[in-house]
Amino acid sequence: MTSEILPVVCDGAIVSWEYQSEVTFFPIISIGKGDDQAVDLRNLQSFLSVADHLNFTRAAEALGYAQSTITGQIRALEEEIGQPLFERLGKRVALTEAGRRLRPYAAQMVSLAREAAQVSAGADSFRGALIIGAAESHCVFRLPAVLRTFRLRFPQVQLQLHAGGCTALREGLRSGEIDLALLIAAQGEEPPDLVVRNLIAERISVVAYPWHPLATARQVMPADLTGAPLIHTEAESTYRIAFDRVLAAHGVKPGPIMEFNSVEAIKQCVMAGLGIAVLPHVTCAAEFEQGSLVELDWAGPAISVATQLVYHRDKRISPAMGAFIEAVQQSLVR
Repeated sequence: MTSEILPVVCDGAIVSWEYQSEVTFFPIISIGKGDDQAVDLRNLQSFLSVADHLNFTRAAEALGYAQSTITGQIRALEEEIGQPLFERLGKRVALTEAGRRLRPYAAQMVSLAREAAQVSAGADSFRGALIIGAAESHCVFRLPAVLRTFRLRFPQVQLQLHAGGCTALREGLRSGEIDLALLIAAQGEEPPDLVVRNLIAERISVVAYPWHPLATARQVMPADLTGAPLIHTEAESTYRIAFDRVLAAHGVKPGPIMEFNSVEAIKQCVMAGLGIAVLPHVTCAAEFEQGSLVELDWAGPAISVATQLVYHRDKRISPAMGAFIEAVQQSLVR
């Protein structure tokens, strides 16, 4: 048995550290007739990491492997399956049709293997792995305190974080690729196959640079944004969709739109004077206090969204997952 400190990885970036007290061994399973079609679940785990990152180097870093190990595991899996799973297009990597078909089944098999390991370890044992999906803003501004508290109480639970939008994270819950997720979504938006717990109402701010003409206005109406350059999150963002609907309902046509999938990139562009943004207040609180950004006195319709804790309705809640849910609720529910 070995003990080592390992990084908790959020799409390739280290966000905290985990304590792994034992080596996990994945079994070999058969996906066809005969022993020649047995598949090592470690190869499936590596396949899922490459499918998530579409980059062998980042996938290896996320799992703590050498890149040559990942490459060998994928090659072995392709030989076992009998078809290529990835297309290598120069430095780019893309899933083949066979890879896309395999991905949800691989996620389910790896998830079941984790659950089986937890059950065999004992119902009262807080160990095993949790894969958590979260919006980028939650990874940066909501989860670190939760992770620290949880890590101190349950050091043997391995945590892996995946940042993404609502659509991708919900699909990850359905496929079994992630165990639970923290989303920013409209209250009342509850798909029937998912359990949704509304934790906290998120205040959404209309944000500008300090010298913007609207920065000193007593109130800002939708019409005031006619022709104004906007800096937006990705198109599937819940609060962006709600804001776009407000502008459309008032017949407002903004100016040029820049789009980023990074809240930090959006804030930097606003501070550079490139436009106005709509962001969760928590992501800009420090900049408001420093004076590098200002919150406009928005007098238009409120944008109502909430942080939601979501998991699949058929998901078995392990002791570790139950403890994490409790930690999130204690930290975020007011």
